[in-house]
Amino acid sequence: MPDLSAGGVRFHYVAAPPAPHSPAIVFLHGAGANHTIWLGQMKALRQHAWVVLPDLPSHGKSESIPGVTIDEYARALVPFLEGLGPGPFVLAGHSMGGAIALAAALLRPDLLSGLVLVGTGARLRVAPEILEGLRTSPAETQGLVARAQFTERADPAMILRTIRDLVGTPAERTLADFRACDAYDLREEIGRIELPVLVLVGSEDRMTPVKSSAFLAERMPRATLVVVDGVGHAIMIEASERVSEEIGGWLARTQAGPPQAPR
Repeated sequence: MPDLSAGGVRFHYVAAPPAPHSPAIVFLHGAGANHTIWLGQMKALRQHAWVVLPDLPSHGKSESIPGVTIDEYARALVPFLEGLGPGPFVLAGHSMGGAIALAAALLRPDLLSGLVLVGTGARLRVAPEILEGLRTSPAETQGLVARAQFTERADPAMILRTIRDLVGTPAERTLADFRACDAYDLREEIGRIELPVLVLVGSEDRMTPVKSSAFLAERMPRATLVVVDGVGHAIMIEASERVSEEIGGWLARTQAGPPQAPR
């Protein structure tokens, strides 16, 4: 579990041993979470890609940053990518992580070879009652947010693990993340992204509904939309195998060629 200091910020991350002739894919977690949400994808894809899972700044074991907007997260991420190697990289992001991936693609498209956007959108409105609950009753609200990411059919152990991870993040950081999401809006800009993009969403996502993902796919010229039936917002956990299969197939179709990141 190495650390990498880049741009004045120490990032904690985990990385699978590289597969020969494989693309490099960096997975970004969402608001109030950490790298562990993507462990299922690391296990499934490590034979097909160089998989890197960082804790975003101010999350997990990474160093904190004073900034608290989506753009500031993206600007902090760029030196981390440069520190990993010459690239290019596929950026995969869930929810807020997807917003950061989109912002990074607009900021430094030269570093990237594609995007995987999971349960996200070009606009991420947050209900006022969630923001107020995170301010006044953070532990209870963090639990409610975690539960809302799954359908009623989800394994209770998945939900408990997600609640534990969210409650383990300082309440002020989770609130800051949700405020950053609420202030974010790239609807007028995403049409400039010409990278290949895979957009994944659960049909029962109550936090970033299918229409948000459909908007992304409609506006970006090289985007493919996949709706996974019967799962919610935490699609990479609730439908881990299906999400990994979709990402693996998309990587094989769009990321052919020798790896560029150092091994």
